[in-house]
Amino acid sequence: GIEFAQINERGTSSICPVCGKKVKPNDRTFRCKQCGYVQDRDVVGSIQILNKYFQDNSLNLRVENHPIVSSVLVGH
Repeated sequence: GIEFAQINERGTSSICPVCGKKVKPNDRTFRCKQCGYVQDRDVVGSIQILNKYFQDNSLNLRVENHPIVSSVLVGH
């Protein structure tokens, strides 16, 4: 069978998955002023939901998301 766990999503898209800083949401993009992490808020929320699952089940695991490319420079 498939394991199912219900995780409370409250606040998950406002905690930085890299440094743990609480960030006040102001648009769809998550921007952490503490460490500079930038990501879509839904991605941040899903990472934090999985981290909550690991914590609630006493698993010594943690998910972080580090972009491969943080910016793109376009030439003329």
